Amino acid sequence: MNDAAIIMTRAERLIIEKIESLERKLDELKEEKAGESIEEISLNKAAKLLRVGTDKIIRAVENRQLRAIPYRDAKRKKRYRFRVADIREYQRNRQTKTVEDFEGIETAEEITKRIFNAG
Repeated sequence: MNDAAIIMTRAERLIIEKIESLERKLDELKEEKAGESIEEISLNKAAKLLRVGTDKIIRAVENRQLRAIPYRDAKRKKRYRFRVADIREYQRNRQTKTVEDFEGIETAEEITKRIFNAG
């Protein structure tokens, strides 16, 4: 049945609005809690959380885009630990691309002109 076809009373609409409002507040609290978290995770867990490879994570650390806690294991191999709050901050920074980030990218029309007018 189509949701638009359901007739709701005013009380039902108010209840639904209140539930949606509470759900938004819960999501905000979860995000705030994660942002304050001092829990540390491994490189592999950070990669899974961000859905990228470990190499990309290491490059982000080396480029100082992502904070990490470096340490040496028992075999003196360099390892990293990541605070969940730092992972969340990195995610937010990656998702907030601005128009300036895309200014240097050629449009399809510009590429076509460059290729076919070059001859």
